Parts: sequence; C-alpha cells; structure tokens
Amino acid sequence: HDAAVLINLGIAYAQAGDDVKARAAFEQALACHEVIELDTADGTATDSRRLARKAIKMLERGEFRPSATATGQLTMRER
Repeated sequence: HDAAVLINLGIAYAQAGDDVKARAAFEQALACHEVIELDTADGTATDSRRLARKAIKMLERGEFRPSATATGQLTMRER
C-alpha cells in the first residue's frame, strides 16, 4: 500500500505495454489512505494522488509508449 511503489509499478507496466495492470496500479495508488509528497523526474514535487491521476491521463493518451525510433525498431525502405 505504498503510493510511490504503486505509481512506479504502474509506469513500468505502461512502458511494457500492459495498460490493464498499469491502470490497476495507478488506481491503487489513488486509493491509498496516506497521501505523500513525491519528487518527479522533472524535479518538481507533487502529492501522490495528483500524480496517480496524471499518470492515468497519460496512460489514456498513450504517452508511456516509446516511439518506434526510441526502441531501436527499424523500418524497411523500398529501393
């Protein structure tokens, strides 16, 4: 029942493409009784519920999925 762990777990699931497990982890973070202040990757601080809500919106927009070039995926080009 640690919101920080659940948010990070949700991000990992989302980046792996498992949106169902990601959403479940984010929703569990929202349901945590204790609201904690968390530092984000961009250096700002926010409360765990706000961050979980933001993560759900990002998940819905597909923002956790890496772009094809970021994963090193190659595309075939016609000669």
